[in-house]
Amino acid sequence: MGEHFEILIDASGSMGHMKGTKFENKFLLPDAKTTRMELAKKILINSVFPKLSFVEKLSISTFLGNLQYDNLGNKIPMTNGKAKFNPASKIFYSDSYDEKNINLIVSKIENPAEAGTPLAWILVEKISKSNINKLNIIVLSDGDDSIVEKFDEEVLNVIRKSRKECKIYFIGIDQDKDAIEKSKNLAQKTNGFYVNLKIVNYDEAIFDSMLFEFNTTITSNALKENLKIETTLHESIATSNEKREIKNIIEVEREVKSVKIETSKKNDDPINLHKQVYENTKSLQLITSQLDSIVKQISFIGKEKANDEDEFIANDDEERNRVIGYQCEKYINSVLLKNKWEKVNWLNENAERSKPYDFDVTVKGINYYIECKGSTSNSKEFFLTKNEWLFYLANRKNYRLYFVSEINSQNPTVHRIEDLLKDMEQGKLIACSSINRKVKADRILFQIIN
Repeated sequence: MGEHFEILIDASGSMGHMKGTKFENKFLLPDAKTTRMELAKKILINSVFPKLSFVEKLSISTFLGNLQYDNLGNKIPMTNGKAKFNPASKIFYSDSYDEKNINLIVSKIENPAEAGTPLAWILVEKISKSNINKLNIIVLSDGDDSIVEKFDEEVLNVIRKSRKECKIYFIGIDQDKDAIEKSKNLAQKTNGFYVNLKIVNYDEAIFDSMLFEFNTTITSNALKENLKIETTLHESIATSNEKREIKNIIEVEREVKSVKIETSKKNDDPINLHKQVYENTKSLQLITSQLDSIVKQISFIGKEKANDEDEFIANDDEERNRVIGYQCEKYINSVLLKNKWEKVNWLNENAERSKPYDFDVTVKGINYYIECKGSTSNSKEFFLTKNEWLFYLANRKNYRLYFVSEINSQNPTVHRIEDLLKDMEQGKLIACSSINRKVKADRILFQIIN
């Protein structure tokens, strides 16, 4: 099919440990040991590469902005809030698709040192220097451009001037609001796709689900291109046969007097037939890949539903529940920080503290305890342990509960409960479930009504 894909991996400092800086280990996954680079490699190896078997040529590079130093080895200070960087990239692979070899090479990419994120530079570099007119680029990055403020507009201008067809698929890793807006704009305007992944400990099923639309969009676009080629080949074969028939008729008429009749040959051009078979096979592979993605997503949704219906007795999935809990707490932390209160202390940011509350905050000199609950679905049901309930009763005036529904969506919903008993009196909160559940010992189940 001739599809070429370029994969660009952000190797800025936040993708690693940031050793020796004030941000050391601040960008790790909730397990407090896995870097974002290690997460990116797992995503590529387990969720992306298997969907690219149709690719004729695959290139994989890292990119970064090296910090600039003066003659004494000191960092050149920032100008207008921006550090000075020397953009650079490193090619790790550029060849035909070989999944085993690709996985081996990518698995050996090391965690980066402190560096910037030159998104505009790497994209302009690859687009400008490419000798093909149809480009497919997959970017994995956790940040915004460290050099160019409106990197999306700069890249789009370069694409327009180059007159190349360029689709950009962007996997954001816990990007902030500004980076999301620009990365999404770039992907949408190039007919690619954008997804922003929450920072959670790696679970293949969860990430396959979060990347479902991303992968199916790539496969759909590839299938459309392949069908165009098949149509062109079919028309070419038909035209070739028609010309051959006319030629054979002329030859027969020319030689009929000498009784030398050339038999009409109706065989198709073997080269075009070979191409047709090749493209048909590719289409079948793409359809199979698409079906595989759909089956996995259906399976994941089924498990999600089962977990929602029986989530409180699932001892074998405690890691998943912990991951969801961390996601919800992180989201609420971002909400609380916007209030600019005197203090917002997230207890479980670096490690689980096993306290009967998740935040302690100070508002106008008064201390409050905040408990966070949540779900990946639109369910508005949660439970409190015996210890959490007793803590609430002992600190009722200074206790608040935040519930987050659909945490993996682009816009999670937050429900704020100021007083559990008061909301129960008003019928906003009831102590029962909307479906059949088996609740573990020492737990109280609640359902938010309004």
